[in-house]
Amino acid sequence: MNVTSRDLLKRAYLSADGQDRPLKSPVLPATIESARRYRLARLRQQLRLHDCAAALLYDPINIRYALDAPNMQLWTLHNAYRHALIFAEGPAILFEFNGCEHLCRGLPGIEQVVAFGTTLHVSGRDAEKLRASVSPWMTGAYHWEPIDSGLEDVFISLMETAKDDFS
Repeated sequence: MNVTSRDLLKRAYLSADGQDRPLKSPVLPATIESARRYRLARLRQQLRLHDCAAALLYDPINIRYALDAPNMQLWTLHNAYRHALIFAEGPAILFEFNGCEHLCRGLPGIEQVVAFGTTLHVSGRDAEKLRASVSPWMTGAYHWEPIDSGLEDVFISLMETAKDDFS
């Protein structure tokens, strides 16, 4: 019989009755769902209270709180890579690692999971100026294609021209 180190750890920390069964959460699924709904509703309530249209979250702890979206929280504490865009009146969008979309798709409150990894969106209002700016990099090493502006592009554009109420 092969015994792995994981089995030894289970035996060390679980009673003899449970050492051969998978770990189960003592928290009922209904309680988890209720907590998820409460957190997202409270965040949206605070956004409306402070007259904010949306929150762009990049801290993994905040993303986990708002959307209960688990994925490499410790690693992303040091490498800001995941983002969540949560509208006060609208969708919650998670920008996830490319290839990890399945981890959060279907979680309550998340309307859209977008791969955010090996793709770079470059946008501008003047097509000719935009093309001139990126033309030095339009080589065979990269794949370029025009796409329609998405919600993220619109949000970033609006934030760049927004008045800062706190300055």
